[in-house]
Amino acid sequence: VGSLKEARRFKLTVGQDRRPVMRAVQRLFLSEGGTEEEERRRQLIDIIERGDKGSKFYASMYLSLYHESMGDTTEAKKWMVQAVQTDYAQVSGTRDPMVELAKVAIQKRGWSGRKA
Repeated sequence: VGSLKEARRFKLTVGQDRRPVMRAVQRLFLSEGGTEEEERRRQLIDIIERGDKGSKFYASMYLSLYHESMGDTTEAKKWMVQAVQTDYAQVSGTRDPMVELAKVAIQKRGWSGRKA
């Protein structure tokens, strides 16, 4: 098992994603740490607080994966549970395979569906 820091050395160069939430996710995962990384994390939290239903789900899910890659399971659990509790995951995104992925992640990690 590697780390996010280690994985960043092998980053892929891709074009600009048309979805703002995915651009924010990419910037967070590719940031170099310090205040830049904290600012990128804060941008995802802003999307969670102000974005559309789908963006709230995706920002929460990827923020969970980010925290898990940093070894912070408490924050990882908090954000993944929040992702599956979004309106998107509960109603409009029920056929989205990424919603199912988030539910499986919670199940496999032994996290409950309740807030952390």
